[in-house]
Amino acid sequence: MDNQISEVLPLFPKPLTISKVIAPLKYKRAIVKTIEELGSIEPIAVDPRTGSDEIIVVQRKNKLEELRNTLNTYISALDLDNTETSSKVKIGQSEDDVINYLDHTINEKSSKINEIIQRNSEITDRLSELSSIMELLEKFDILDISETSLLKDTQFVKTFIGTVFPAQLQRLKWEIDEITQNKFLLIEYQIDKENTLLLLSVLDSDAEATSDKLKSFSFSEVVIPKDLDLDGLNQNDCQAEYEQLTEEQKSLTVEMTDLSKTIGVDLIAANEVLNIELQRIEIEQKMRRTQTTCVLWAWIPDELQDTFRLKINEATENNVFDIDFRKGDFDPTLIPSRVENTEFMQPMRGLVTAFGTPGLKEIDPFKFVLILFPILFGIMFADIGHGLLLLAAGAIFKKKREKLTETPTGIAAYAYGGANLMMIMGTTAAIMGVLLNSFFGDETFLIYVWASITGNQIQIENATTALSGMIPTWDLFFYTTESNGHVEIHRNYVAFLVFSFAIGAVVILLGLLLNLYQLYYYRHSEADFRAATTLFLTYFSIILTAIFAVAFPSASWLVTLGVILIVGFIFATLTIEAKAHGIDGLMLGVDHILALMSNTFSFGRLLAMNTIHFVLATLPFLFIDIGRSAADKKELGYVFNHYLDLDQWPMAEPSMFLLWFLGAFVGSLIVVPVETTFSTLQALRLNWVEFFGKFYKGTGLEFNPVKINRLHTIEE
Repeated sequence: MDNQISEVLPLFPKPLTISKVIAPLKYKRAIVKTIEELGSIEPIAVDPRTGSDEIIVVQRKNKLEELRNTLNTYISALDLDNTETSSKVKIGQSEDDVINYLDHTINEKSSKINEIIQRNSEITDRLSELSSIMELLEKFDILDISETSLLKDTQFVKTFIGTVFPAQLQRLKWEIDEITQNKFLLIEYQIDKENTLLLLSVLDSDAEATSDKLKSFSFSEVVIPKDLDLDGLNQNDCQAEYEQLTEEQKSLTVEMTDLSKTIGVDLIAANEVLNIELQRIEIEQKMRRTQTTCVLWAWIPDELQDTFRLKINEATENNVFDIDFRKGDFDPTLIPSRVENTEFMQPMRGLVTAFGTPGLKEIDPFKFVLILFPILFGIMFADIGHGLLLLAAGAIFKKKREKLTETPTGIAAYAYGGANLMMIMGTTAAIMGVLLNSFFGDETFLIYVWASITGNQIQIENATTALSGMIPTWDLFFYTTESNGHVEIHRNYVAFLVFSFAIGAVVILLGLLLNLYQLYYYRHSEADFRAATTLFLTYFSIILTAIFAVAFPSASWLVTLGVILIVGFIFATLTIEAKAHGIDGLMLGVDHILALMSNTFSFGRLLAMNTIHFVLATLPFLFIDIGRSAADKKELGYVFNHYLDLDQWPMAEPSMFLLWFLGAFVGSLIVVPVETTFSTLQALRLNWVEFFGKFYKGTGLEFNPVKINRLHTIEE
């Protein structure tokens, strides 16, 4: 079974076929376009010989990259987010048509943008210069210096301008007096408690010693540019020029906004054409080309063979020399893994590929992650209100993503790219919130809503029975006690922890079963399969024994039988590993058994994260309750409580509902961004470590078929 890579097996990635096409060189561009249209072909660079036209191809690539650099400058200068791109720009099909179109759009249509950019840069530089000059003039005005000659160094005099600490000024004077023998000019002005501005002129012969002394006093010098002519400069003229240039800069901004509306569509279209053409060059450079022919090698899905043959014949006008499809026992480390995916589920596929691409001998865990990840997240984030908010946020990001003209970066890329995933997580969180009876952190709200809808009054003396009939999962996650004439609701943390471990046991058992299935087809030795079998039976026996101990406490013989099975299967696992791999195998077996238990306990994070979610959501309610009880001398828990008392339900008074709404709003601001991040990371960890660790390595090569992304242009 080990070499049957070409056999299509359930749960494994589908194999690919190598295609070879030989055609006349003049059809090279037509073949490239065919690959784009199909969207499921990955060209292979298999031959270092490129062909006599390589220089031309490289020159064209350099030209396109030069145009792209210029275009990116213009696009970054314009605000194209709101540019209407409903109509598509028509361009020619040939290489020359594309180059001419780009030259015209970038170099001619955008000439005005270039003028504005250059002028805006000049204004920015001049404004910076004026700011520095006005800062200098302000300091000179403070020192009451009207004669600018005092500020300039001469053949005999050196002038220093700057600030020192006021407390050091007197000592500095003594030191300068000693250095210059009382031959210096000092003008000072205390700006504030920390700074004294001063002008110090000394003879040139004393300048070096004075400079060293000033440094020892933490003197902060005001530098006057050498090319700055201070004669005739004044604060008013500089301020007037500064305001004039600022107004001109504002008008340039308005002009750029107008340009984004008039030629923004052209720039967006040109950017799209550039990216497509550079992608086409990458395909060309993977071909082997001679003066008369071109040869393409590519990975192709089996079911596309007939379509590919038909399209190539159409593209070459039936002049193709040869189309060949080859299958066989290729080196599996070189064959890309073809995995299933849909556009909506792309973020979920990303959770798998972020760990690694499945190899041809590995089960693709994608179908299982589709179920496990949302469920694990939903348990940790379980809340109807917060889940619906997350669902709404995902829908908003998805709608905005469809209008984007550029690929987002940074945090925005995660928000837009994961919009579909947010919608899935929000849905499962809301469903789990129903089971846990949580609405914006309030675990009594839905009880009263359901009681009002059904017309059933909750009997205080029989509250537990009433709630069990109302909420199927009540007995598992909650319990009640009587307190101060009320029936108080409590979270059953012990039961929730057992529930978390039970979920973990199911996930780990699934991973072990998948490992057995994988080893059945692809394994190094029989010992590997036997050791995996006894390991699965060991863990299954542990789970079964735990169930016996809880469900049948009086039947001690069942527990004894379970312990005997556990010991026997552990011994069998260690024996098989030791015989196959020696002492290393023995230690590996021990590690596997211990890992199973630690992985099970790791699912306790389901309870931990759910509890953190609850605490963060209820904190605003608690603070509002404290303030309300202090102001009105009401019982604590009037706005948000865990008591079954219809008279204290927040809906009983409009003012109480407003306070409840305030608590829910503030809690959502805290919970949704923080807990979404935490719960996502924890759910991801439980999939990657506790589940993937049993059978998945992610050692495959990603299949990257060429796909064209043409939204704003059309070739005719």
